[in-house]
Amino acid sequence: MADMEEWSTEAEEVICQAKVAQESIQAKLTVLESRSRRNNMHIYGIPEDAEGDKVQQFIENFIKTKLSLPDTELGIQRCHRALGPKPPQNAIPRSVVIYLLEYRIKELVLHSAWGKKNPS
Repeated sequence: MADMEEWSTEAEEVICQAKVAQESIQAKLTVLESRSRRNNMHIYGIPEDAEGDKVQQFIENFIKTKLSLPDTELGIQRCHRALGPKPPQNAIPRSVVIYLLEYRIKELVLHSAWGKKNPS
């Protein structure tokens, strides 16, 4: 009987240690996910299929012309429509998700957009 109690106590200790480790790993994962998203930007209001097959090139030209940033190297890493089904023809279009290499470029683009009354 004493062996069972000792085993039970050891098992409880191991479970407590595993729970603490899991909570620590979960906190680190949350930080990493947040860091990876901080360079993301969404552009709303671009009609579906306006970009054709070259989404990244279309978005780069769109940002540079509409926001008057012709000489800025944007460093777009990834660019795609928001996930989900394509909406019906007269519905609100999906946003375009952009992942920029540098946070400072994201801030430059945002400040330029905020400075414009109607960038589209």
